[in-house]
Amino acid sequence: MEKRKLLIAESAEDFRNALSETLQGAYHIRTVGEGQQALQLLRTYLPDILVLDLMLPGLDGVTLLQQAVESGIRPMVLATTRYPSEYALAALERLGVEYVMVKPCDLHAI
Repeated sequence: MEKRKLLIAESAEDFRNALSETLQGAYHIRTVGEGQQALQLLRTYLPDILVLDLMLPGLDGVTLLQQAVESGIRPMVLATTRYPSEYALAALERLGVEYVMVKPCDLHAI
């Protein structure tokens, strides 16, 4: 069985690296720390799963996801945030995101 492709779009380098190390071997993993780069990788790498930080620099996670959906790109999404807001949670729900984790979080829960 072929490994699923995972894109980790996370602004915090330590968390991004720790998550990548934790999941290494189970997925083909690409990582990025900035929103525009994440959108570009979504379009070219076409991941099955996206771990998406809502506070990415350059292009926030909600806007990135809106643009991806408009382009027909719909990976399974696990959104992460330190500051969940009613607006962001409602937007994520409209965009089909079912999983939101509040950081800091236990990497073994992912």
